[in-house]
Formats: sequence, structure tokens, C-alpha cells
Amino acid sequence: MVEVAAALIRRGRTFLICQRPAHKARGLLWEFVGGKIEPGETPARALVRECREELGVEVEPGEVFFETVHEYPDLTVRLILFSARIAAGEPRLLEHADLRWIEPEEADAFAFCPADEPVLDRIRAEAADGRWDRRDRKKELFAEQKQLLDTFLAHGAISRAQYEKSLGCLCEKMGFSRDGT
Repeated sequence: MVEVAAALIRRGRTFLICQRPAHKARGLLWEFVGGKIEPGETPARALVRECREELGVEVEPGEVFFETVHEYPDLTVRLILFSARIAAGEPRLLEHADLRWIEPEEADAFAFCPADEPVLDRIRAEAADGRWDRRDRKKELFAEQKQLLDTFLAHGAISRAQYEKSLGCLCEKMGFSRDGT
């Protein structure tokens, strides 16, 4: 079984999809950015490495959004899809044929790798019942508030103790762990 770490990277209502190169297995099908987990690598570290190699961006993995096992004719894949955010850079085509930011309602217009279909079902369901929009806005607000605290700490406007206390209050109030999950 091949273990794969992939990223659900969102911008507002949209999420990033990538088109596989024509010369690879499942060529020109769409997928979430990611790749094989190397021996000794954690899934989160693999995700960071793959996003750097394939898109030239630094990502911060969050919670596992979806996990599934899919049997292709030539291999079995265990897919671990993390919610992730781009911490630095803008996605570039370093390996893929194309990339797009799409809304959940647009997913049907793209031919995805079969392993990704259950993920898309969940995304569609969350969009249909409103969870997609609520999850996104709350995470954005948390990230903005945490970034302000980080900036204050970096510039000496608050002490480490004040930072820890404020971050603890923010996490408790918004229902997130310190890494935003």
C-alpha cells in the first residue's frame, strides 16, 4: 500500500486543485496537491515537502479533513488529506499541467482521480448544508487574531507570558487548538 499525504488548501469558498502531468499514471486527471510519504517521514512533513516541490509554496498542515483507502488496478493508495494553509509563496506550476481555484459547486466540471471522489462528496455535502462557509470564516478569524499576537510578540509589544495567556483565551473562545485545528 502506498501512503499519500495531500492538502485541501482553501481561499475563501474556493479550494486548490491540480492537474496531473500527462506522462504520469492517471495523467491529466485532477487531484489535491500532495504525494507519497517517504520512509521515516510523518504525513504532515511529507505534505510540506510535496507542496514545496510541486507548487513552490510553504504550507502549514492543520487537521486531517479526510482519510480513505482506494484500490486502483495497479496499486492501493491510503490517502490522508489535511486541511492546510499557504504560509508563504504563491502556487506555481512546477510539476502539474494546470492548477485552478474552484468552488465546491464547480467540482463536477473536472475529472478527478477516483481516490479523491469521496473527498469531493464531503466537500459538496459541507457546501450544501452551510458547513463549508462557516468553517472557512471561523478559521480565517482565528488565523488573523493569532497573526496579530505573533506580530506583537515578535516586536516586543507583549511578553511571552502575555502571548501565552492571550493565545490560550483565543483558543478557548474560538474552540481551536494552538495550531488552528
